[in-house]
Amino acid sequence: TDVFRYVLFAGAARADKGFTHVVALAEHLAARGDDLPLCIQTTGDHYGRYDERTTSDLARLRAVRYPHLATIDRTPDRLAYANLFPGSICLQPYERGEYADKTSSVTFDALMAGAPIITLSGTPMARIVADAGAGIVVEDAQLETLRAAALAIRADFAGYAARARHAGEQFDPKRAWQPLIHGLRRALQRA
Repeated sequence: TDVFRYVLFAGAARADKGFTHVVALAEHLAARGDDLPLCIQTTGDHYGRYDERTTSDLARLRAVRYPHLATIDRTPDRLAYANLFPGSICLQPYERGEYADKTSSVTFDALMAGAPIITLSGTPMARIVADAGAGIVVEDAQLETLRAAALAIRADFAGYAARARHAGEQFDPKRAWQPLIHGLRRALQRA
């Protein structure tokens, strides 16, 4: 959908994914009396565990009184997870040190759903987002920086969503294999 629904933090809640920044943003929006909708997945890693910092952040998040905050406390099934992205702005304030040379699958899930991304500079995700114009790359995870990026994307959500969707098409695994499959079919027909 090209209609904005909320700012989304998807995937496991972990310190290396900048979860503390997401919680701080929820606190900041509540303190401002803001109305920017926020949806935060709070589930643990594949084993349902949390690192020490995230356990503390979850306690802080439970104390936030913000009427525009929704949390997802159980790991969603595939369909429910996929349905989180359309209409969202995907917040990925991942730690540069941890993501300097890797990319999160959440990035591709967001792009394929047409969800613009906010991420920190200095990562492969940032290069993808910047090259495609599929969101906003920020230099820091300061609360006003994250909020301003979300508001800027919301102001032109349809444009950012279209660019995100286009970028996602470049990474669609089914689409990526099509040239090889067509080439193999042609070769088989000639044989």
